[in-house]
Amino acid sequence: MQIDGIPDVGDQPCQPRRASFPKVSFGEKAPKSRSFQAAWFDNWPWLHWHDSVEKVFCHFCVKAAKSGKLKCKTAEQAFIYRGVQNWNDATRLFRSHAKSDCHREAVESLITLPATTKHVGELLRTQLVEDRKRNRASLLRILRALRFLARQGIALRGSALTKEIDSNLSQLLRLFCELSTDLSDWLQKKTNKYTSADIQNELLKVMSLRILRDVSAKLEGTPYTIMVDETTDASTQEQVVIVLRWVDEDLEPHEDFIGLHITASTDAKSIVAIIRDVLVRMNLSLTNCRGQCYDGAAVMKGCLSGVAAQLTQDEPRALFTHCYGHSLNLACQDTIKDIIPIKYALDTTFELSKLLKYSAKRKSEYKRLQAEMAPQDPGFRTLCPTRWTVRAASLQSVMQNFSVIQSSLDSFADTAKRDPEMSARCTGVAAQFSSFDFLFGVALGEKVLKLVDNLSKALQHKMSAAQVDRETKQRRCCRAFPSSEKEASLPI
Repeated sequence: MQIDGIPDVGDQPCQPRRASFPKVSFGEKAPKSRSFQAAWFDNWPWLHWHDSVEKVFCHFCVKAAKSGKLKCKTAEQAFIYRGVQNWNDATRLFRSHAKSDCHREAVESLITLPATTKHVGELLRTQLVEDRKRNRASLLRILRALRFLARQGIALRGSALTKEIDSNLSQLLRLFCELSTDLSDWLQKKTNKYTSADIQNELLKVMSLRILRDVSAKLEGTPYTIMVDETTDASTQEQVVIVLRWVDEDLEPHEDFIGLHITASTDAKSIVAIIRDVLVRMNLSLTNCRGQCYDGAAVMKGCLSGVAAQLTQDEPRALFTHCYGHSLNLACQDTIKDIIPIKYALDTTFELSKLLKYSAKRKSEYKRLQAEMAPQDPGFRTLCPTRWTVRAASLQSVMQNFSVIQSSLDSFADTAKRDPEMSARCTGVAAQFSSFDFLFGVALGEKVLKLVDNLSKALQHKMSAAQVDRETKQRRCCRAFPSSEKEASLPI
């Protein structure tokens, strides 16, 4: 029975949980039969099953519309007049209706208002507070996803060929949706989702500024050292790297990366301007600067107009220190160039690195021979062309894979007969490998550079005054009461 197009639903919703609901076919090419599920009554208790039309209605909305209490202009006709029979997309329709203004008004008019004496404005305010709470929770989940990707150094948008839905951020949010239906509903909105590229960049900037504010608060009134270096990125833009080093009350050192600052010029004046700008933004005074650490370039350590000299004019207590790691690299470079056997051994090893690195065919041939001759030995380590303090591992790999490399060079020379230049290079490197001077240079260089490598790692390690004191006491104790010959020989 229907009154003015509105079905009669009675005082309580009809929910036959053990009934056999009829099936309805969906789709034209490959039709599938689906029926109403009794479990939906548990999730949406306002559903009303109408036997005569075999459809479901919203019990609250129908009663509110029949009594004239439903004033919403966007009343959903399907749940009030026509009924819902689309079982293929029923759950989405039910969720959408439960959050609609029409359903909320019906619930307030039939249940909320009669059961309370609160004013309508207070009820609407309560609903607004709940909506804000759900929206804030969704935004915090988006912030957590951004923080995770930024912390791990993972791109937000993926590659340039991927769609927006396939980006790393979208896929991570879809994973979060499995734990929160509110976030799933939030991401289905067309606007105001806070997931656009501009919003992502703004949120990342807010998080970075928060980190810098925390660092600035810790450095307030604390002496610090400025460490600056220049580097060129993949797009050939010159960037200035700024790091602040300071020691806390427990004598523990801290090195905080402040940022990369693009500069059009790398002269001393431009770098000093960048340093001053960073200190002003960090609310730090140059009077608390007690050290400057740069490389040995004339722009940085120039005694007349270098960066160190200009900052020392304003703060004489900011003493300049040439970076120990850079000094070690330069000293190692100047020393080894005068040792002819090691110099020739490094040149030959570098030539071997180029033969293996720039040819996939030769690299695969080397791996094949290694799998046959010495599968348990580690592979060849490429020689670094710029850093001298990490070359010991490359020379050690030459000694460990000597027979495999020699066989590979012979194979390279045979397969490169059509290329006389490449054949000559392979033959020349193979001849050097067979000489005593090369073997002696590799063995000597590996011993010397291994010590340099250990010193380089020690210089890069964070060592506080308290740690030095503890290690010194431990060594003295081991020498006084040694448990082995190794502990008895430890230096103090």
